[in-house]
Amino acid sequence: MKIDYSIMAHHSRIGYLYSIYEQLEDPAIVLDSGYFGVWGNAKRAWNKIDPDSDYGIVIQDDAILCDGFTKKAEQFLTEHDGQIISFYYGNETKWVKPQYFDAPLFHAVALAIPTKLIPEMIAYCDTRHEVYGDDMKIKRWLISKNLTCRYSNPSLVQHRDIPSIIDPQKPIRQSNIFQQ
Repeated sequence: MKIDYSIMAHHSRIGYLYSIYEQLEDPAIVLDSGYFGVWGNAKRAWNKIDPDSDYGIVIQDDAILCDGFTKKAEQFLTEHDGQIISFYYGNETKWVKPQYFDAPLFHAVALAIPTKLIPEMIAYCDTRHEVYGDDMKIKRWLISKNLTCRYSNPSLVQHRDIPSIIDPQKPIRQSNIFQQ
């Protein structure tokens, strides 16, 4: 399976890039100085994915990857080929089940989408002006296709203990099922 990675970053978090970059296989990096906004930067990250890959994974700058992330991610994607996969699940516990579970998309901290679906997802999200965040736009695309998101358990990614760029007043979210 061929997986391509892209890191979506904000200039205020540039210090976190190296720790993510060194754990991935030659990822693209898109850096927003504040000009593009959340969806604009996410769209740039998704557009950097090699169209000849099987999956594209966009990882946000506030992600902490587990040890051996690329190997574990590839194994999970191989076992669940064709699914939209999130490697991060927040502190909600409603849907959690052993090994994996399906639920609506809540966060796009580390999201994998089959490459063949990325252009359609971007086209749909470009029309969703009523929502701001990339995760909410992608969630609406999934709903429009009657799809859910498959989550790995344990989460292969933790959310860094820092405030949200979109809403710094929001409580910091952490995965209760993350394993280093």
